[in-house]
Amino acid sequence: MDAQQDISMNHIMFGEIGAWLYKALGGIKPDESHPGFQQVRLAPHFVSGLDRFSAEYLSMRGAIRSDWERTPKGIRYCIEIPAGIQASLMLDAKPQYITIMRDGQQWPYRQGMLIGSGKYECIITNHL
Repeated sequence: MDAQQDISMNHIMFGEIGAWLYKALGGIKPDESHPGFQQVRLAPHFVSGLDRFSAEYLSMRGAIRSDWERTPKGIRYCIEIPAGIQASLMLDAKPQYITIMRDGQQWPYRQGMLIGSGKYECIITNHL
């Protein structure tokens, strides 16, 4: 085998595109201090020129979902975390511009706050 000619130069790049989508735009990242996706970091990037994005990572505990879309009020960010996983929430806005809802109840936002399993809706009003 000739290592200069027989090895694909594109393999690593193309293998990482899918991971870039759920890690960068969806913001689903493993927390290295809690292996096996016991805890994740949710830090989505709301890039200009993109009006909505949806990502899902199928962990061994279930699907972790991260969906966001631009609305007239700002950004609507929906999260779904399966049982047995916690997530630290890292949103790029001041807490007073973020509303978090779960089961009809509003939660105060703190940067890096831990949330447990369930479905959440976040409204971020300063990202128009």
